[in-house]
Amino acid sequence: MGLAADAKVLTSRHDVELAALAAAGDRGAFDELVRRHGAAVRGLLRRMGVAEAEADRFALEVFLVAFEQIGGLRGHGAFSAWIRKLAARLWLRRRRRQALALMAVQTLEPAGEEHGSGLSDQALAALPSCERLCVVLCHGAGLGPGELAESLGLPAQAAGAALALGLGRLRACLGPPLAESDFDPLLQALFAQPLALSDGEAFRRRVSLRLDRAWALRRALIGGLGLLGGLIAVGQLTASRFLGHAEVISVQSFHLMSIAMAEHVPWRLLLASSPFGGAILWGAAALALLGVGLIAARLFRDI
Repeated sequence: MGLAADAKVLTSRHDVELAALAAAGDRGAFDELVRRHGAAVRGLLRRMGVAEAEADRFALEVFLVAFEQIGGLRGHGAFSAWIRKLAARLWLRRRRRQALALMAVQTLEPAGEEHGSGLSDQALAALPSCERLCVVLCHGAGLGPGELAESLGLPAQAAGAALALGLGRLRACLGPPLAESDFDPLLQALFAQPLALSDGEAFRRRVSLRLDRAWALRRALIGGLGLLGGLIAVGQLTASRFLGHAEVISVQSFHLMSIAMAEHVPWRLLLASSPFGGAILWGAAALALLGVGLIAARLFRDI
């Protein structure tokens, strides 16, 4: 299939096939991946506590990076898991100050008023920001506890404590205590369900437009570098020819001066016959005029 694969065919392709096509440069395949997973990435960032507008802007950056790095998606790994983890890692690296601000809000004991309210995005949003961030990064983005602590710059014990408190609060939302084997599927189902966003097609078009601009800028940069290389080559060729002519002229001038000194030819005739004779005379006159001007300025200053 060429780079312009039919959109109707792409909608029936598996994510693994689309990722392989996108890695080969198929923009249509990547657009389909953005259409499928754009809401998941935007929702992940919002669930982490990022404001809606900032989450959407950063999600766009995530997909731009994903297009450059999609060749690193090896084997049959799920694109959805890869893009969510990429979004979390990029946000933690580029928005580290915001992450630390979210982690600054901590509580010591889980509250009990949420009992029986159900496991939902509302229950997740009600968590203290530090607990919500740890829960979403681990169970929504797939970061391990060790990577979570390292990314946040926290001791493993502190990150683990925030994660445990957040999970305890969410478990309390289900009413009677649940076994971990019963709670985990419910938590996975919560994060597997993307947020309902009505502007998914507009977001896909924004990503496509940014990619078009990036490629146009890259082509212009490559063209500019090629033009610069050509100018440098022409300059080197011109300089080499000029130096060759200058060398020949200097040899001729030295030869004429040797003859003049041997035969006592007047300097006026020598300069006139030299290839640079006129330039030498004009240069000497300019230096003389400059000297007179400096002397006159010195005299007027002394008066």
